[in-house]
Amino acid sequence: MLNLLQVGRGDVLGSRFNGFAIRDMLTERSINSHFLAYEPRSQDPAVERAFAYPGSAFFTKAASNWERRHALHSVAQLHSFGLPLQRAFRKADVVHYQIIHDGFFSILAMPFLSRLKPSVWTWHDPWIMTGHCIYPMECERWKIGCGECPDLARPFAVSHDNTRKGFALNQWAVEHSPINIVLASKWMMKMAEESPIGKHAKLHHIPFGLDLNRYRPRDPGPAREKLGVRPGQVVIAVRG
Repeated sequence: MLNLLQVGRGDVLGSRFNGFAIRDMLTERSINSHFLAYEPRSQDPAVERAFAYPGSAFFTKAASNWERRHALHSVAQLHSFGLPLQRAFRKADVVHYQIIHDGFFSILAMPFLSRLKPSVWTWHDPWIMTGHCIYPMECERWKIGCGECPDLARPFAVSHDNTRKGFALNQWAVEHSPINIVLASKWMMKMAEESPIGKHAKLHHIPFGLDLNRYRPRDPGPAREKLGVRPGQVVIAVRG
């Protein structure tokens, strides 16, 4: 039985993307899946809280305040270097990092952690390839190391332009981590291949799975009628 550890902010929240929803299927394939979540919402025995030491919330808040003053993100949460102290990490054969860039984890720990255990890192959005924003939209400064950012208010918003430094820290973390990078879409894969940060990484395009018993080609007519969509209308679905 292979011991797989998933590391991220949540378990139930985002379960369709972080592996929590398929833990039983993984068990059927001889993969014992455990979770280290910073904000667990379930009582599942496979889930352990990450960084559950006295004063952890205070330290996380103080680190976030420091980051805001310096217009950086996901670098000051230095308790990430203590992940090997947690039992779930020590027992793991493989560690899969999910969404770790949302305020509780320092990516500067990745070179250290990925040398301790065989590791996989799914990039769920392009943040790691930019100097501060989650999605660069029409801006292409991520191709040249950012700096002179045209939109500091775009999430993750920053108070002043330190995007060249943020980009350099992201690049250092990726270049010094012996880790396999997973991207779920061809769009993300193409961006990673064009990125100074991603182009030398071990990239793998692995689409998210679908339940084909539920999602399969069928006549759209009855569904459009049930939802009140008139003939000829275009439907746009949005998650958020």
